[in-house]
Amino acid sequence: MFSIQLLKLQRLLPTITMVETLTKPGTRSFTSGRSRDIITPEKYRTVAAVILKRKFDLNKELKHDSEDVHSVTRKPNESLYLLVKKPRPERAWQFPQGGVEIGETLVEAGKRELSEECGTDLKVDFQKSSPLGHIRYQFPDYHIQKFPDALGAEVYFMEANFISGQVKVDQDEIVDHAWLTKQEMQKYVEEDYYDNIKNMISNS
Repeated sequence: MFSIQLLKLQRLLPTITMVETLTKPGTRSFTSGRSRDIITPEKYRTVAAVILKRKFDLNKELKHDSEDVHSVTRKPNESLYLLVKKPRPERAWQFPQGGVEIGETLVEAGKRELSEECGTDLKVDFQKSSPLGHIRYQFPDYHIQKFPDALGAEVYFMEANFISGQVKVDQDEIVDHAWLTKQEMQKYVEEDYYDNIKNMISNS
């Protein structure tokens, strides 16, 4: 089972976005055998996650209030956030995320992962070049046995706003998606995951 912990606040997040600056010197040599993903000296995979927000509609242009969580136009008077579902029995729902490759910024990695997991139709605007926060979690034993190059993941959460388009999951790496309010997320994600990300997202 995944074990999630919030990284200590004294580990200040840098404003420089090259991933090499987020870890110790020499990180470039710690690359995954499966890909160009960066592995920290502590054997944690460096991951970019995207907190994609559809703002509430001040101009009331979103007329369609649907109960279908796949609809980006539902609940026009509240802000919604995109969660995606992995094909696994536990911790299936999360923000879109994936490994950061050598030479990528967190924003570049976030854009690439959104495109790979949610399709190329989405248009988004990343708000900052530095993350809102980050967490670290350990992989379960069966995952480490299969992929021993990393003991867990260090996830940096990037903020982006929805502009237009539709989510089209690949039905392979991602099998479902949902546009949810902050409160609705609690029904989808595990308690420890929600406790770590709840302060990164607004109530409005």
